[in-house]
Amino acid sequence: MNDFPFDRAEEEMVEAHTAEAAKRGAKIYNLGWGTTDDGIASKTSRGILSTSRTATGQYEHTWE
Repeated sequence: MNDFPFDRAEEEMVEAHTAEAAKRGAKIYNLGWGTTDDGIASKTSRGILSTSRTATGQYEHTWE
């Protein structure tokens, strides 16, 4: 998928994150600009997109 060594859970989160950006027509300028153990944030053409995994395993996306 990319040049970074992600484990499967991280890869799934990145896939959900990039799919959300594509769904909104946003170009990602800085993938993974901010990361935590359970979340990722990127600078996009439509603002900052944050994605995290909830306790139920679903992904939650927030736009700023």
